[in-house]
Amino acid sequence: MTAFLRAVCSKYRFETVRRISELTAEYLRQYDPGDDQVTESKNALALSIVVCTHNRPETLEQLLGILRPQIAGQPIEIIVVDSASRPAAAHRVRQLVEGQDNVRLIRLDTPGLSVARNAGVQAVKTEWIGFIDDDELPAPDWIELAKALINRLPADCAVCGGNVLPVPAEGDMPAIGPKWMAYLSTIDHQGEFDQTDNLACGLGHSLVRLSALQSVGSFDPSLGRSGTSLLSGEDVLMLNRLVEAGWRIWHSDTLKVGHVIEPERLTRAWVRKRAYWEGVSVARMLHLHDPKALWAATTKIFFVTPALAVLNLLTPGYKEFDLRYAYATGFLTTALKHGKSASS
Repeated sequence: MTAFLRAVCSKYRFETVRRISELTAEYLRQYDPGDDQVTESKNALALSIVVCTHNRPETLEQLLGILRPQIAGQPIEIIVVDSASRPAAAHRVRQLVEGQDNVRLIRLDTPGLSVARNAGVQAVKTEWIGFIDDDELPAPDWIELAKALINRLPADCAVCGGNVLPVPAEGDMPAIGPKWMAYLSTIDHQGEFDQTDNLACGLGHSLVRLSALQSVGSFDPSLGRSGTSLLSGEDVLMLNRLVEAGWRIWHSDTLKVGHVIEPERLTRAWVRKRAYWEGVSVARMLHLHDPKALWAATTKIFFVTPALAVLNLLTPGYKEFDLRYAYATGFLTTALKHGKSASS
């Protein structure tokens, strides 16, 4: 995969430079602004890409290798937020960023994806933010398509998500079920549409309007990945807040990234753990922000869990009953713990 990416980057570095040269020549033929206008044009940023990273300098290097040629000569910056990586990884991240035009580094000693995203949001100087995870590989025309998409999104759009397609780090992608694919953050929808009433979106690969985020507050630091924890839920909570505030959520298949899937994530042990933590995340999110909905869900899951336990023992892989059972176990364990603490 590394050899492939090098070849792709080499090809598109040439194409990007050629295209920029053509656009510059066309611009100069049509318009010759005064010095003040030129200075303002150079200094005004159009888009900020925020990449939160934790102990993954190898995939971060691939990501930056794809993005740098795309932002060359453009009013676009990349903000890398190092979320308390270990010393060796943090040193490598600094090396990747130092001396790079329009690339900044923010180092945090407190881990947590929500904390890192909040730091990235506070650092941006643009109305639109592009969130890309550190293990994602954007298409070679991602920046160009993102800029065009921003110009046609409606004024009440707060978030536009894109497609996230799995790319195994080793070998071929095995045949796995839909829940497993979802736990790998896979999104593959066709077209461009308003998905507010049927959300299937994560913020790990998205365009987000800064003013919309500011209108509803920051990411909840009690949710989201931290270290080796698989806790999540911060995306869902933020999207729900935006919708409740009247914002719309869109999807566009013009935005595409590959998601590097490490071999561990293609094991049954990992996906069961991921399903368990999804249950924990949903229960914790509801406990913090919608207690009535928590207990309604708890009642429903309580009655179906014994059946899931039996089906898990008899046919664990069939219809992914083992993942359903793991989710239910995580949800109930967390919900009942919060209920016990509230009554004591």
